[in-house]
Amino acid sequence: MLALFGSLAQTAVAAENCPSPGMTKADFERYFLCFNARDYACFTSYYDPDVVLVKGGKWPDLKGRDAIIAFYRDVDARGLQEQVTPHAIEVQPQGATVDLEAHFQATSDWPDFGSRPLKAGDDWRLRGVLLYEIPCGKITRIRPRPRPVQP
Repeated sequence: MLALFGSLAQTAVAAENCPSPGMTKADFERYFLCFNARDYACFTSYYDPDVVLVKGGKWPDLKGRDAIIAFYRDVDARGLQEQVTPHAIEVQPQGATVDLEAHFQATSDWPDFGSRPLKAGDDWRLRGVLLYEIPCGKITRIRPRPRPVQP
C-alpha cells in the first residue's frame, strides 16, 4: 500500500514539474495542419526529443525527431504524398486517441516500398486510430491502436 502512495506522489510531482500540462484538441488540429504541409519544424515541435513512432507491419519503429524527419523526407523524395484527415480527436490528460484517414498518392514508382511495390498513379486511403502518449506536454510515443482479431 505504501508503494502505491509513493508511486502516486511521484506522478503528481512529475506533473507539477512539466513545462506544459498537455495538448489540447486545437494543438492536435494545428499539428495535423503542419504535418499535411510538411512543415517539419512545426509538427516535430510537438514531439519529445526521444519520441517513438511505431509504424507497424514491416516498418521499423522510428526513434527520435531526427529519424521521423528523415523518414518523411525520404517518403516525399520518393514521390509518395500523404494527407491526414482527423475525424475525431479525443484528448486525455496523458494522451490522445485520434480516429483518422490517411490519403496516399504515388507520383513515381517505388518498387521496394515497405508493404507492396508502388506505381506512379497509385491512390489509396487508410482509416485507423492512432494512440498518442503525452505524459508531460510533448508526444513521446505514437502507435496504431491494435485491431480486434476476427474469429
